Amino acid sequence: MIEDGLVLQIQAGLGSPPLAAGGFAGMLPKDYAAPAYTWKTAGGKPSTGLQFVRGLRMRRFQIDCFAATAALAMQLATAVDAINGFRGQLPDPDATYMDSCIRDGEPEGPEYGAEARNYWVMLEYEVWYAG
Repeated sequence: MIEDGLVLQIQAGLGSPPLAAGGFAGMLPKDYAAPAYTWKTAGGKPSTGLQFVRGLRMRRFQIDCFAATAALAMQLATAVDAINGFRGQLPDPDATYMDSCIRDGEPEGPEYGAEARNYWVMLEYEVWYAG
């Protein structure tokens, strides 16, 4: 699945030991200590009709990076953003081929979440992949 490959590609770019835990779908687990990141599908286009690239599917992803400080949230977002411009085979079990991964706009944030007591940066990507 594209989601698994995308998360594995991000984790590979976070270093060893990783800068953050992550790949959580939708939201952080309750009482989870940052730094961490989450992902969710933010839309896409069906692969039918006249306005699609033959053999490829498009999906939009939102990735949110969380940390205790604004600087660490930006550092994490910068590391995650290494997927921007990536093209190639993803490290998931299905060996999904990603044709392109393009960030949409500039990162939003860092914003402070008073309830969670952490900072977050939002990134959005348009991903074309063989599916």
